[in-house]
Amino acid sequence: QARELNMNYPTYSVTIDQNRIDESKGSIDGWIYLSSFTPNEEFSNRYLERFGKEAQIASDSAYDAVKILAQAIEDTKSTDPNVLKEYLNNLVEYTGVSGKLVADGEGGFTKNYIVYRVIEGKSQLME
Repeated sequence: QARELNMNYPTYSVTIDQNRIDESKGSIDGWIYLSSFTPNEEFSNRYLERFGKEAQIASDSAYDAVKILAQAIEDTKSTDPNVLKEYLNNLVEYTGVSGKLVADGEGGFTKNYIVYRVIEGKSQLME
């Protein structure tokens, strides 16, 4: 509707996947969005080979979450939630298939995001 009214203001969004772009039929061309979906090439290739489709939003982060938990269980030799909580709270960072994750000291992790613009129906990395 904004375009119909000749309102050409920047539009920002959270992560947009290719399905949303396709469904929009061009109506979101020009939109800018942030994404923390940053799988490395090896993970993307393995995912495609194993599942026959491109890695989806959060697949890299979900993989890393499972790997962090597996590492915690292996290192502590425990599945006790309190032991694992203490282990996770003491992690500083973790580098996985989604990039460098920085721990917040309370069991949570963050990572840098990247900025994309939708151009002619495709996500283009903004420099």
